[in-house]
Amino acid sequence: MRLNSRQNLTDARSAAKASMSQEKYRILICAGTGCLAGGSAKIYDRMCELAKSYGDGVSVEFGKDAAHDADGSCPVQKGGI
Repeated sequence: MRLNSRQNLTDARSAAKASMSQEKYRILICAGTGCLAGGSAKIYDRMCELAKSYGDGVSVEFGKDAAHDADGSCPVQKGGI
C-alpha cells in the first residue's frame, strides 16, 4: 500500500487498529515430563490468571504438542520436550 496523503495514512492506521483488535492469541505451555518437573504447571496456572484480564482474545493451553489454527498459524507458542 502506497501512502500518498495524510488521509491515506489515517485510513491505514484505522485499518491496522481494527485488524489488531480482532487478533486472538494462543499460549501453549509445555506439559512434557521434563517441563512438568521444571514447574510448567505453575506457569500454566499463572498464565490462566493473566489471560482472564484480556477476555476472549487469549487462550492458554497445556499440552505436549503445539496446536495450530486451521490456517497453520500459532501466534504465541512456547513448548517442546
